[in-house]
Amino acid sequence: MLKRFLKKGFTFTRHERNGIIVLLSVLFAVVITPRVYLLWFYGTNGKQYPASEELFYLVEQLKNTTDKPSELFIFDPNIATDEELMRLGLNERQVRNINNYIAAGGVYHSVEDLLRMYTIDSALYMKLEPYVQISGDKQQTGSDYVDNIQREEKRDPLKLELNSADEGQLMELRGIGPVYSSRIVSYRELLGGFVRPAQLTEVYGIDEELFLQLEPQLFADTNSIRKICLNSADFSVLLRHPYLDYEQVSAVFSYRDTAGMFKSVTELVSLGEFTREDLEQLRYYIVVN
Repeated sequence: MLKRFLKKGFTFTRHERNGIIVLLSVLFAVVITPRVYLLWFYGTNGKQYPASEELFYLVEQLKNTTDKPSELFIFDPNIATDEELMRLGLNERQVRNINNYIAAGGVYHSVEDLLRMYTIDSALYMKLEPYVQISGDKQQTGSDYVDNIQREEKRDPLKLELNSADEGQLMELRGIGPVYSSRIVSYRELLGGFVRPAQLTEVYGIDEELFLQLEPQLFADTNSIRKICLNSADFSVLLRHPYLDYEQVSAVFSYRDTAGMFKSVTELVSLGEFTREDLEQLRYYIVVN
């Protein structure tokens, strides 16, 4: 009797055994996943944190993922105030860690140094990266470092010709790092050259605030503009230009097929796809012969 009872109560069908295995697997994943996550993403520096600090850190990360309003602007983490760091979207703990690091004699030598702080995740780092500008003598700290930056700011501003500058020279501009310098050069190649510095606002990521900071340091030599012949350029060549779209290029080729060659650039206005504003942009980049 007892044997039959035990057999009936503790014998499982094949489906029940599979269900138990799945349940145990889920429970194991729930227990182990947080530790694996911390070890994988935040344990590479060899540090180990108490369980209470790990829990606090996870809470901080969740706070950082909320849509917290922030204001993005150029800053140097070595001299930025608490108020500026908070405006950038950092929380109190992140600001405190930055201050503690600097107070201990540390200096941020590059933007990548911010990523080494375990309280700053990759999402926040990617948001701040284009706006970090390390300047001054990076071997100095404290008041000497601040004084050095103030002396640097009093120097005559750098004057750079946009159409001949390479990426290295562009990176000498305050506010321009390797990402922006690469984008500027790439966009310059597509355009054929810059007519005026204000065209930098057409480069992805360079807003009006950053441009106003850069403007006094720049000028453009229009003699080096590379122009496209409207009557002989291939479809793909015209379409590659940032100021022309598919409909406009198609209209140019239809005109060439039916009316012949363009005698003047101003004839583009007779095509419905072009406005006088379009012509004003294009007149520096196209010729008819």
